[in-house]
Amino acid sequence: MVQTFIKKGVFTVCLNLLILLIGYFTIPKLSNEFIPLVEVPAVAVVIPAPTMSEQNIKRNIVYPLEKALLRTGELKSIEADIEEGKAVFKLFYKWDFLPEECLRKARQTVENLSLPDGIMDPIFVLYKPSNNPIHRVVFYGVNIESLSSHVLKIKSQVERIPGISEVLIAGQYLGKTYINVDNKKLSQYQISSKSIIDEAYNTWKLKKFYKGTPLNHTLSLPIKKPEDMKLLPILNYEGSQIYMKWIGNISKPPGKAQVIYGKEKPAVILEIIKAAGADTISIINKAHKIIEKSKKSSIQTEEIYNEAIKIKESQNGVFTNFFIGVILNSMILMIFLGSTIGVLVASVVFPTALLGTFFTMDQLSISINLFSLNGFSLAVGMITDASTVVLESITQRINRKEPLFLACWKGVKDVSLGVLASTLTTAGVLLPIAFQKNVSSKLFSDLSLTVVSTQIFCLIAVFSLVPWLCFKMLGKNKKPPSLIHYLFKKSDFLVKSMIKLAQTIQIICRKKFFFRLVIPGSVVFLSLGSVVFLPDMEFLPQVSSRVYSLKYPINSSRKSVEGIEKRNLVASTLKEWKEVAWSVSSFNKNTVDILFSLKKSFPLEKIKEKFKGKNLDFDKVNILPVGPAPSGEAFGYDGLYFISQNLPDDKLKSLIKNFCEDHTVNTCLGPELTRSYNFHLKPDHLTTYRMGLSTYHGLSQFFIPLQEINLSSIADFDFKNPSILKISFKNSLLDLPIINSKGERNIISELYNHKVEKYDTLVKRKNGDDFFPLFFKLKNSTIGLADNSMSSIRKKLGIKKKEIIGMGTLETMNESFGGLINALTISAFIVFIILVIQFNSVRQASVIMGTIPLTLGGAICGLIVMGETVNASVLVGFILLIGIVVNNGIFLVEATNQKLFSGGTKTDAINWAVSSRTRPILMTSFSTILGMLPTLIIGGEGSELYRGMAIVNVFGMITGTFLSIVVTPIFIEYLGLPKNISGER
Repeated sequence: MVQTFIKKGVFTVCLNLLILLIGYFTIPKLSNEFIPLVEVPAVAVVIPAPTMSEQNIKRNIVYPLEKALLRTGELKSIEADIEEGKAVFKLFYKWDFLPEECLRKARQTVENLSLPDGIMDPIFVLYKPSNNPIHRVVFYGVNIESLSSHVLKIKSQVERIPGISEVLIAGQYLGKTYINVDNKKLSQYQISSKSIIDEAYNTWKLKKFYKGTPLNHTLSLPIKKPEDMKLLPILNYEGSQIYMKWIGNISKPPGKAQVIYGKEKPAVILEIIKAAGADTISIINKAHKIIEKSKKSSIQTEEIYNEAIKIKESQNGVFTNFFIGVILNSMILMIFLGSTIGVLVASVVFPTALLGTFFTMDQLSISINLFSLNGFSLAVGMITDASTVVLESITQRINRKEPLFLACWKGVKDVSLGVLASTLTTAGVLLPIAFQKNVSSKLFSDLSLTVVSTQIFCLIAVFSLVPWLCFKMLGKNKKPPSLIHYLFKKSDFLVKSMIKLAQTIQIICRKKFFFRLVIPGSVVFLSLGSVVFLPDMEFLPQVSSRVYSLKYPINSSRKSVEGIEKRNLVASTLKEWKEVAWSVSSFNKNTVDILFSLKKSFPLEKIKEKFKGKNLDFDKVNILPVGPAPSGEAFGYDGLYFISQNLPDDKLKSLIKNFCEDHTVNTCLGPELTRSYNFHLKPDHLTTYRMGLSTYHGLSQFFIPLQEINLSSIADFDFKNPSILKISFKNSLLDLPIINSKGERNIISELYNHKVEKYDTLVKRKNGDDFFPLFFKLKNSTIGLADNSMSSIRKKLGIKKKEIIGMGTLETMNESFGGLINALTISAFIVFIILVIQFNSVRQASVIMGTIPLTLGGAICGLIVMGETVNASVLVGFILLIGIVVNNGIFLVEATNQKLFSGGTKTDAINWAVSSRTRPILMTSFSTILGMLPTLIIGGEGSELYRGMAIVNVFGMITGTFLSIVVTPIFIEYLGLPKNISGER
C-alpha cells in the first residue's frame, strides 16, 4: 500500500485534500460552548399538597412513591425534600437512560400510583443541576413595575431564539392590587372570607348550562379595572346584598424590590439558559441585539455574565498555546533532523489530522469547547511523533546511499509496526474515558475523542503523504544553514551522551548479577514509592474570575426582615469599596445572594476581610468566583454531608463537634438554618358544634386570610395584574373572627386550642431514609482531606458508612474518581492487549508496560512543584501518559527484534536498538513536552480545568524518557527477548 502512495502521487494528494476539504466545510456547523453541557439522567417531581402536614406528606406521598420507584430497579438514587406543603423528589436514573426517557418513566410510575385526595397535579421537569445561565443582564432604574414590564417584553422576544432552553427573570414585580377587608366590618355585615370567595366564583363569574351547553353571563356592572371591584355585591348570611366598598378599600402599594443594583436602585435580572448542543455565541449575539433594540432612556443595563466572552478568551488562549506549541515542535524537529525540508515533511500531517478531526467532531456531536480544543493543544507533539519516526528511518537509509524509492518504502516498512502500535496505544488509552458513565467522563470525553481522532487521521497522512513527500523532496535536500547545522551537532552530542550512558549501564549490569537487580529495581521502587507523596484531592479546581458571588445564609423563619437587612448591609459595604465595578444584591429563600465585579482580581480571603466588623456572622460569609464550572454547594459552602436522623444524640453531637473542629474545616452549617416554629390549632369540637360551626367551615375562614388569593383570576376578570384579597386583623391569628351559620361572630381563640412547636421546615430523605444536611467550609484544605477526616471520625465513633453520605461535590468526586480509576485500569489492559497482538509476545508486552512506572516520580514531583491537587484533570493526564510513554519501549523492542531476526547477537541487537532509536525517542519526547509546555505555562481562560493534564505529561515525560533509554534496555536483555533467541542469538 505504501508503494502505491509513493508511486501514485495524484491519488495521495487527492486523498489528503479530500480530508482537508471535508473538515474545512464542517467547521461552521460546529457549535461553541465554554465547557460541554452535562445532561444528567435525572428528573425532578414536585407534588403539591397545601392542606397536608409534613407527617401526612411523608406517610401518604413520600413513602409509597419511594417504594414504587425503588422497585423498578432503574434508579441509582432518590432524594426527597418535604417542605411548605409539598414533596420534591430528585430521581437519579442510571446513566444507561436518556433524560427524556427518564422523564417518561418517572411520569408513568407516579401516574400508576394511587395518591391520596388533597394533592394537586404533580409537576415533572428534567433536573439539570449543571445547566447554568450563559448570559445574565441586569436592568435597573427607578420603578420596579416598569422594569418588570420592560424585561417581560424582552423575554418574549428572546425566547424565540433557536437553541434556547429557558429564559428566567429574577426580581420581577408587576404590581398587585389589594382588596383590604376589615375583619370588624365582616362581623358587622355578617360576612366571612369564604363568602367573598364563593361570590367571586358563583356570582361574579356566572356560568349556567342549558342542555349541556355552557352559557357564560357577565355582570351588568362594567368591571374594567381593579378599582371597579368596590361596586361588586356580596350576599351575607341573611341574604342581604352588601357591596365591597362597605367592608373594605382597594389600594395598589408600590412594590419592594427584591433585587437592587448598587446600593439601592431597583433591578431585575434576565437569565438565558441554552439547550444542549446549541451555539452559545450565536444565541448571546442575537439576545444582545434584541436588548439593544429595546433600550429605554429611563432603564439602564449591565451585563453581569457573558459566556461568549469567556469562550472567545478561552479559544484565543488555546489557539495561542497551540501555535506556540507548533513553533516549539518545529524547532525541536529542526534541531534533531538538521533539515528544514525534513521539518516541512514531518509537519505536513498537521492539516490532515486537525481538519479531519473537525469532521469527526461533527459526526459525534462534539462542540468547539474548552476540552475539545485543549485536545488539539495536547496533541501537538503527539501528531508529529509518527511522522518523525518514519522520516528519521527513511533519512537513515538515504544516508546509507540506498535508492530513493527503496529508502522511502523500506524506511516506512522498518518502523510501520512500531508506528502502528504506538498510535493505537495512544488512541486506545483514551477511549475508556469516553465510555465511562459519570460526570467526569461527560466532561473529558470530548477531549479524549478529539485526541483519538487526531491520532487516526495522523496515521493516514503518515503512511500516505509523508513517504510520497520524502520521495519527492529528500533527494533534493541541500546543505542546511549554518545555525541549523550547529544546533544539529549539539543535538547529536546529547544523543551520543544518552547512548553512551545507556550502554555503560548495560555493561555494568552484564558484569554482576547484583547490579542487574539493584539498578532497575531501585528505579522502579523509587518511582512507585513516590505515590505516597501524592497531593490532596478535589474534583475540579476553581476557575479564576473577576466576577464573584457572595452568599450569606439566613433562617427561613426570618427571611423577610433579616434578608432585606443583610442584603442592604452587604450592598452598602460593596458600594464603599472603590475596587467594585458593580454589584447586584438580592435575597431569596434562606440566602442573601450578591453578585459583584472587581476592577482587578483579589484573593478570596482579602475580599472577605472587607466584611469583618459588620453586623454579619463572619464565618457564614462565603465568596466564590463565578463561572460555568462547578463551584461548591448551596449557600456558598464547599461540601455537604447527609447525616442520618437515626443516630443516637451522643454520637451525633460528637460527630458534628469533632468534624467541625477539625483542622480541615473552617465552619459548619447544620439543620438550624431550616428550623422554624409551627403554630398548631386544635378545634374544641363541643364548642364549635354548639356555636354552629363545622371543622371545614371554620378551617376555610382562617385559612383564606393567610393566603394570597387572586379574586380577579377566580372571577375571570381580564386584569393585567392580580387582585389579592387581604383580610386585616390585629395582633395575632387568634384574634381573627369566624362567622357561624347564623351570622354570629366568634373569635378563633374561643374555639381552638393552640400551641407553638419548633420544627424543621425542610426534611431531607435519600433512598428511603431520613437525613439532615451538614454543610461545611474548608480551612486552607481540600475536600478530599476533609472527607478523610470525616471517615476517620466516623470509624472512631463506630458509625456505619451508610449513615453519613457525601452529597453534591463529594458524591460527584467519589463517583468520578472511581470511574476514572477503572478507566485507567482498562486503558492499561487495552495497551497490553495491543502490544501482545503486535509483538506476539506476553514477555515483550510486559517489558514495554514496565516503562509506565518510570514516569510516576516525575509526574508527582511536577504536581508538588506546581502546587496542583489530584483532580479529575490530573487522572485523565495519567491515562494519557500511559499511551505516550509506552512508545519509547515499543521503538526499543521493535528495533531489537529487527536486529535479532536479521542475524545479530543479543548484545549487538540491544546496542543497535539504543543507538538507532535514541534520537527518534528524544525527538518525539521533546516535541510532545514542548507541544504541551505552553498549555502549562501560558494557560488562558479556564486553563485551571486542564492544567493538571499538562503538568502530569510534561514532568512525567521528562523522567520517563530519560529512564526508558537507560533502564528499558536492561529489561529487554534479561526479560524481553523472543523465546526462539537463546545464548548469543
